[in-house]
Amino acid sequence: MKMLLLTHNRFALVDDQDYPDLILFKWRTREKEKGGTAYAVRNVKRNGTWRQEWMHRRILDALPNQQVDHIDGNGLNNIRSNLRLASPSQNSANSKKRSGCTSHYKGVSWRAQRGVWVANINPPGQRQKKYLGSFLTEEEAGVAYDEAARGYFGEFARLNFPKRDDPVWQALEENILTRFGSLETFSSASGVPIQITRRIVYGVFDQSTAAEHPLWEMI
Repeated sequence: MKMLLLTHNRFALVDDQDYPDLILFKWRTREKEKGGTAYAVRNVKRNGTWRQEWMHRRILDALPNQQVDHIDGNGLNNIRSNLRLASPSQNSANSKKRSGCTSHYKGVSWRAQRGVWVANINPPGQRQKKYLGSFLTEEEAGVAYDEAARGYFGEFARLNFPKRDDPVWQALEENILTRFGSLETFSSASGVPIQITRRIVYGVFDQSTAAEHPLWEMI
């Protein structure tokens, strides 16, 4: 793996096999929107017209009707193991949560008039969002989105709680449910707010941070 210098003191990560070709051109950094994901692009003249060529598309030799998805969401990580061809809906499914939203989680929004968190998702091939339900906690709504996203997008789904698939966190949640029946009951017994309980159980906090929390002593 090599680092290829771009403008604005940024770098793109590329595989050794692609470096000799890419180093022949002058690449610059571009953000599709201010503060958004950064990508590596260059200007190229084809048939008398200047166009932009995206580094990740050149690497995979993507066709005009194909999109390229960065698995980790980093538009400058252009090693081949981080790139995959995708449909527009698959590429969108793996996009990050937009900034300026009312929730920390993708597919979740706050309805102040009703005092609930609402989960929605954009199914592939449909223009309208699908309503997934209303929930008392932000985390429950985030879980509802994750479950729907898995069904619609599979490996392309960007999850709010990816660590829930980790056996360590699955065992933690199962242990709590076995002993206390529900996260709410455990929250009441431990004195830890339900929002914090859910964030720890769902892996929002890393294991070292969570292990320092008093609720771990009850598990």
